[in-house]
Amino acid sequence: MTHLVNACNGTGQWNAALYPELDSKIHQLKAQGIRFLGYINPYVLQDFPLYNEAQRQGYLATQSDGSKYLVDFGEFYCGVVDFTNPDACTWYKDIIRHNMIDFGLDGWMGDFGEYLPTDCTLFNGESAEIEHNKWPYAGQKVQHEAIAEAGKTNDILFFMRAGGTGVQGIATALWAGDSVCYLGKR
Repeated sequence: MTHLVNACNGTGQWNAALYPELDSKIHQLKAQGIRFLGYINPYVLQDFPLYNEAQRQGYLATQSDGSKYLVDFGEFYCGVVDFTNPDACTWYKDIIRHNMIDFGLDGWMGDFGEYLPTDCTLFNGESAEIEHNKWPYAGQKVQHEAIAEAGKTNDILFFMRAGGTGVQGIATALWAGDSVCYLGKR
């Protein structure tokens, strides 16, 4: 679901039909002192361009037999970007730079850092149960590096809901919202 809040309809790319001229208006409003925040998380919507590219390149977590692994969010299915794969991290940073920073966002919420499914298989061969508690750091590190590589360390704010050991040096802010989350059936 890597996407701009309300600007790309969950596809990872700006939706010009729903938000015409946003690519120019965001810069016009920025000149007036209005800054834009967006949203990103480590999931890509199945059958959309970013998912298809990530799947083709081997950047997504898999089933134990190597077949595709999908997370059911109730209304849609997503692949999990595998932050244990250095090439997937580079790809994800490029998406952040192109689709968010270059587009004109001044920051974003980096969501779902805490939600690595524990039954998927990762590039580094470690159990997802072991990697689960490291996942918030991995996601924040990729975002932090994308901002630094773009030369925007002092200009862009991102905040996370999840954290853990090590995030103190890379997270610009943490958000304590959604402290109670229910993912099952009621």
